[in-house]
Amino acid sequence: MPTIADLRFSKCAYFYKLKQHETISNAEIHRMMMLVTEDKIRRNYAVDEERQPSSVAGVQYSMRVFKCKPIPPQFIANNGRGWEEQKIGYFLFIEYLEYIVILRRNATIPKFISEKLLNIDYDDQIAIKANANTSFKKLSMQNLDGSDKAMRYKSFEALNLTDNISPLGMNRYFVRTVKGSNGDDDNFSLTLYASRINEFESNLTIEDVCEWAKRKIDEIRTVHGQAPITLLSSFACPQKYGTIYKTLVPSSILLFYGMLSSMNEETNTEFWRTDGHSHRTTQIDIAVFERYIKTFSKAFTQINSIRIDGQDYYYFGNNNAVEIRILSSGIKLECKTWENILITNSAEGKFDGTLQDFFNNYQQFNICFTRPDIVYSNRMLFSDKQLLQNIPQLLKVLQPKNWLRGLLYEKHDRGRGSLRGLNNWHQDSIFYQVELHEKGNFTYFICDDCNDEWADHIGVSEDRVTFYCSKHKNSIDSASDFQDVVGQAMKNLANLAPTKLQLEHKALSWSGPYQNSNMLRLRFGNGTIRNAVDIWYNNENSPKFERTMCLVVDFLSYTRFEKQLKTMAATYPNNIDSELYQRLWLLSSFVSACLDMGVKPIIYCKP
Repeated sequence: MPTIADLRFSKCAYFYKLKQHETISNAEIHRMMMLVTEDKIRRNYAVDEERQPSSVAGVQYSMRVFKCKPIPPQFIANNGRGWEEQKIGYFLFIEYLEYIVILRRNATIPKFISEKLLNIDYDDQIAIKANANTSFKKLSMQNLDGSDKAMRYKSFEALNLTDNISPLGMNRYFVRTVKGSNGDDDNFSLTLYASRINEFESNLTIEDVCEWAKRKIDEIRTVHGQAPITLLSSFACPQKYGTIYKTLVPSSILLFYGMLSSMNEETNTEFWRTDGHSHRTTQIDIAVFERYIKTFSKAFTQINSIRIDGQDYYYFGNNNAVEIRILSSGIKLECKTWENILITNSAEGKFDGTLQDFFNNYQQFNICFTRPDIVYSNRMLFSDKQLLQNIPQLLKVLQPKNWLRGLLYEKHDRGRGSLRGLNNWHQDSIFYQVELHEKGNFTYFICDDCNDEWADHIGVSEDRVTFYCSKHKNSIDSASDFQDVVGQAMKNLANLAPTKLQLEHKALSWSGPYQNSNMLRLRFGNGTIRNAVDIWYNNENSPKFERTMCLVVDFLSYTRFEKQLKTMAATYPNNIDSELYQRLWLLSSFVSACLDMGVKPIIYCKP
């Protein structure tokens, strides 16, 4: 049997700090080790130590090395006797001052311990590893945008991302993981949301690990609050939750169901419903559960509140409502339905528990607030402070057009009436003006409106394709009207690079008239729709082929918008116009989404 002297570890661990006024007693250490191994083969541990003093001054550790119970592999459904797999695991708990360092394999941290711990501050993790000369090799990030059409995650990889990434739009994301290098012998990765540090060095003894853990903690204490200016400074900034959580009022919530859907595809994972009265459990059909979790895929924006005993409670949904609990330790979700749905037999038991535990333990939700620059995600608050600094760059996307003044209609003056006999758009409509001023810039100009549309108009030439999404409104300063046209555009970005089959399908609908009018969908071009489709398809793989998404709106004035933004920026954070901030947020979302897809963003608006 191996002894502790035979064990070797890597410089890869989770770092935490005890919450203020929290302590861990000897009895709690013993209980922790019991819970870690309660579903393992018990009493047969290669190593079993509790608060053993290390030779490193001020450091002590607790540890168990254990065998997991043998289980059949996933590809053997029944009668796997004699063909079980057995895993070996360990749990190493290092204590130094008020800090905890955990290394683990095939083990989870008991809930009563995790509730005593805080992740290391986001900035402090960056500060101990990154500097102005750091080469960032890989970044994974998550979107702060809670809308249904937003890209959830994205990642970049290069020899040095500082030379490859434009900071424009990066303020809409927060970094989840980063991999970098400060030289050949100093490579690292940080899992910022989980407070994990990896320095890619292995073959360490227990005393080596204790010494490394102490050194990292001393560095964290030294750099506190002094993150350097690097590529990561362009992303959303973490905020101190404890200083502002009492002032937060939720405005929307987005639940993430991707991890649940992945579990649903695992052959061994099971889902059960518990009757609240009889406590009888019934297995949930996989297809039924898949339909249920897909109801989470949209953003919930109808947040209600109720005041009980002087305290505000927030919830969404009518039947079996989900309550948003804003606590001093973070934000939790509570739902009677979720409490009665059980997850069992997940990989390594990682997700076993109630559906409510799943959402809370793995923080599978984002929350936005009435203060629009703040977002809660992964037990942290983030502020999009860069958004206001990007105003000059974002305004370059807007192009004022005099021909958008004084328009009365979007298409024509018939409202929802019949289009029979219509020969052209009304001269005071946005459609008419777009065609008048834009069609001559392309070889072909097509109206795609009202037909499983990609855009209202599409311009095609050998060197470019442009989608025009037009919206006429009489409103002023409306975020919801702007959201409509931005949502339409973002939904169709991928269609700027269609497959041949998609273009062939579109060619059929483009070959006839616009609905029952006298107008052909081919609004301009010396040829046929077939010629237009062939030009598009034959040239779209050219490196010089340019794709553009153009929003055309007559309810946004460049001069007014610019003045409002400059005023808000000058008085931030004391004078935040929520509606204005939402429009700026939408503008940033549109630009960021276009850049993600290699598409040029343009917005035509009134002067």
